[in-house]
Amino acid sequence: DWIEMPQRGIDGVVESVSLTTIKVRGWDNTMQTLPPYLLISEPFDNWQAMRDSGGRRIKRSLNIDMTSVRFADSDLVEKLTSGEHTQELMRQIEQQRTDGKSITNLDLYMWCMNRYIINHPDINHDMLILVRQLQPNQWGLPIEFYCFSFYVNWVPYENLQSEFISYVVATAPLFDLRIHQAPSQFGMQQEMIETE
Repeated sequence: DWIEMPQRGIDGVVESVSLTTIKVRGWDNTMQTLPPYLLISEPFDNWQAMRDSGGRRIKRSLNIDMTSVRFADSDLVEKLTSGEHTQELMRQIEQQRTDGKSITNLDLYMWCMNRYIINHPDINHDMLILVRQLQPNQWGLPIEFYCFSFYVNWVPYENLQSEFISYVVATAPLFDLRIHQAPSQFGMQQEMIETE
């Protein structure tokens, strides 16, 4: 089993168990030895159930600048409907949305990201898929992406997370949304140029 005891700096695969010692091979191939009573007296995570389940959780969030949220006008909808990266997702949304209610660019973005996750071949569709808003704070409006990867091993799982977060970041401006981040030197220079 893969176990983790952060308070002890242990994170790896159990190699052997005896009456007096448990040997854990760390991810850097070091061998750590601990007494068995620690697994009874201290909390630890056993990641084996995750491996056996066929899905590893992806839970990431982005902070949307709330001043960029607005009602979606016909120009935005037309741009998204004909856009290379959003055309198919918007088609799927339009088939479901027949109520005629007002909609915001953030609603469209969240629906498109939900469709992107549902259509992704490396996401386990038998497990929960969710795109939701969290409580707004001083950093903006957090949008959380929650789903499960088919990949449970570290490297392919991390590669999928990187691909996923790159896509959701790159797609936000197509919906006229700004992702909030702490000001950088580049951002401050751009702001100075715009105010001149």
